[in-house]
Amino acid sequence: MGNDELLFSNQKSEIKNPMSSPVSLARLLDDMISRKNWSKKIKQHTVFELWPEVVGKDIAQRTCPYVIRGSILWIRVSDSVWMQQLHLQKPLILEKINRRLKSAVISDLRFQVDSRLDRVDITDNDRPVAVDAEEDPAEGENFDQMLQSVTDDREVQKAVKKCWERLKRARVRNSS
Repeated sequence: MGNDELLFSNQKSEIKNPMSSPVSLARLLDDMISRKNWSKKIKQHTVFELWPEVVGKDIAQRTCPYVIRGSILWIRVSDSVWMQQLHLQKPLILEKINRRLKSAVISDLRFQVDSRLDRVDITDNDRPVAVDAEEDPAEGENFDQMLQSVTDDREVQKAVKKCWERLKRARVRNSS
């Protein structure tokens, strides 16, 4: 069996000789997806597109599905309060996802706090606006110098600066 005799060696493949006649790319992709058993994975990954639709605008603004391992969907959450709320809603969210996907392709949800999702502030007209935590670059440089004088540990400096930036964002939110 030569390379040009068969496009795929799998007997399920309908495409026998690619040189005999043109074959559409869609047909080639469909055949490969079928042959590799990728249909379930593709169906699972549509959850990334459907996420805001399934969970609603409020939850979608504070969460981000980021990976599927096996049949478990991992979701990043802005803070521990939202993570607790989502744990309580997990059965309902799972049911909505699988109903929308028309099969039980997601078996569980796991949540992980990711404070980077907290970098968006919602204004009165519900338009996402990035909050600038460092309006004055000199202030940030002064803070960095102060941190370096206190500790040489880069991880501690980074963590303290992150807390400082969150406090600044909270002050901006509370003042407006």
